[in-house]
Amino acid sequence: MIRHYSGKIGEFDYDDDEFMILEFGLQYIGNATDGKDIRIPEGVKSCSHMFSSSEIAKTMKKAPVIPKSVTDCSCMFFGCENLLSAPRIPKDVTDCSYMFWGCKKIKKAPRIPKKVSDCLGMFQFCSSLEEVPNFPKSLENASDMFSGCTRLRSIPAAFPDRVKNCNRTFQRCEMLETAPGLPDSIIDCASLFDGCTRLKNAPDVPPHAKNCQYMFSKCRSITNPPGIRNNIRSYVGLFSGCVSLVEAPEIPSNASKCCNMFAYCESLREAPALPGGLRDARSMFKGCTGLTGRPALPPSLKKTDGMFEGCI
Repeated sequence: MIRHYSGKIGEFDYDDDEFMILEFGLQYIGNATDGKDIRIPEGVKSCSHMFSSSEIAKTMKKAPVIPKSVTDCSCMFFGCENLLSAPRIPKDVTDCSYMFWGCKKIKKAPRIPKKVSDCLGMFQFCSSLEEVPNFPKSLENASDMFSGCTRLRSIPAAFPDRVKNCNRTFQRCEMLETAPGLPDSIIDCASLFDGCTRLKNAPDVPPHAKNCQYMFSKCRSITNPPGIRNNIRSYVGLFSGCVSLVEAPEIPSNASKCCNMFAYCESLREAPALPGGLRDARSMFKGCTGLTGRPALPPSLKKTDGMFEGCI
C-alpha cells in the first residue's frame, strides 16, 4: 500500500511492502536482491541503516540511486560485502559515518560532498579500495575512515584544516606509501598510521594533539623520525615496531609516560635524552637490539619494567 509520510526524516510517498519508517531513517524491507531494482522515494532525508539489516545486504551488487533530498547516509550500505561500486552521494549530505563499512569489493571511493563533516568508519574494511578522490572541506571526524583498507594507495595530499579526530584513520593500510599533510586542528590521532608497513614519510605529530598513542606503530619502512611539535605527557607506543627507524626524535620536556614508545625499533642506535619529568618507561626500548648505549635515567622515573628488555 502506498502511504504518505511527513516528519523528521522527510516528506514522501512510499510503499509499505518495500520500506518501513524508523525513528532514524527509512529502512528497506522488500524482496529485491539487487539495488538496481529499488527506487528510493524522493523527499526522504535520512537513509541511515537503509540496507544494513536487510537480506539484500548479502546480495546487492549495484546500489540504487540516492535521491537529491538525502542528507544522512550513515550506515546506509553497512555490510553490503558484494557491492561492486559506490553510488554518487548527493551534495547536501552531511553524515557518511560507516556508509560503506565492510563493502569489500569497492575499488574506488565516490566524490564526497563538501558539506560532509562526519566520515567515521566510512570505508572501514573496504579491503579492495585503491583510490580516494577527495576529502570534504567540512570534514571533522575521520576516525576509522579507511581502517583495514589494505589496498589503498592513492589519497589526497592533505586533510582539510577542520579535521579534529583521526584515530585509526589509516590503520592497516598496508599499501599506503605517502601520508597526507596533517593540519594543526587535529586533537586525536591515536594509531593513525598503525600498521602502514610501506609508509616512508612520517608527518610531524600535530601541535595540539592530546592523544597520539601508537600513531606510527608498525610503520616498518620509516627511517627518519617525524617532529614532535606538541607538549602532552603521554607518548605510549608512538614508534613501537618501527624496525627501520635509525634515529629517535627529541622527546618533549614534560613527557611523563613513554612506555613502549620505541619498542622493537631494531635499527635504533642511540637512545634520546629522557625528559626530567618521566615517570613511566615500561618497555620503552624493549627489543631495540641495535642500541649501543643507554640514556641517563631521571630521578622522577618510577616504572621501568622491561625498559631495556632484549637490548644487547
